[in-house]
Amino acid sequence: MYWEIGIKIGAESGQVTVHPAALQESAWNNAVEHALEMATALYPQQRIELEWVKEYETHEEGVA
Repeated sequence: MYWEIGIKIGAESGQVTVHPAALQESAWNNAVEHALEMATALYPQQRIELEWVKEYETHEEGVA
């Protein structure tokens, strides 16, 4: 499972892909928090807004 987090930094919209390995606990709200914290660290003077969250299931190789 992984998440795509849509965020707006200033006037620019974009997305951040978050994999569970980057999180202490694998949950969508932790993925959102991680993405927003990273954006704030990179752009501390900009307004950061959450726009959307998409969750994707991954299938292990060889499993149908």
